[in-house]
Amino acid sequence: MQSRKTYDGDWRAMNKSVLDAGPIIHLNQIEQLELLEIIDNRYTTQKVAEEVGKEIIEDSGAEINGLSGEAKDESKYLSNKYNLELGESTALALCKQENIKLLLTDDLEARSTAKKLEIEPHGTVGIAVKAYSTGKIGREKAVKTIEGLNKESSLFITSDLVRWAKNHIRNH
Repeated sequence: MQSRKTYDGDWRAMNKSVLDAGPIIHLNQIEQLELLEIIDNRYTTQKVAEEVGKEIIEDSGAEINGLSGEAKDESKYLSNKYNLELGESTALALCKQENIKLLLTDDLEARSTAKKLEIEPHGTVGIAVKAYSTGKIGREKAVKTIEGLNKESSLFITSDLVRWAKNHIRNH
């Protein structure tokens, strides 16, 4: 599956990323927001902050960046063309505005659109796997994080993806 391959990616420009609501919400639900610290500079939009809540955004370490007029137009265009919600389209527009090549999102349409815009998308499961592979968390915590995302968060993930992530963690 193509989506699995991206989890092993090198996360170009790992020091900067734009966050959509999904990863923040899902990591907050399992009390693992600190996993976002694998990215040095985390940004999000006002629209995403409204969806998630300012306190949780602060806990995530994400900085809220405003969109220029041109980026707001881009957001509306992306929303209409690719049938995206405003949180996803503003996050993509912020990536383009700031020339950030990494988007953290769990939304499939946003991920597909990001690839078309040459932005590398990763989801919450990928964040957990990357936190393990960079030594941020140990093997046991990584497996428990994947299990928590599957059982305790509102993230919909397939049993195949859970199995892949756990196997990847156990074998690396």
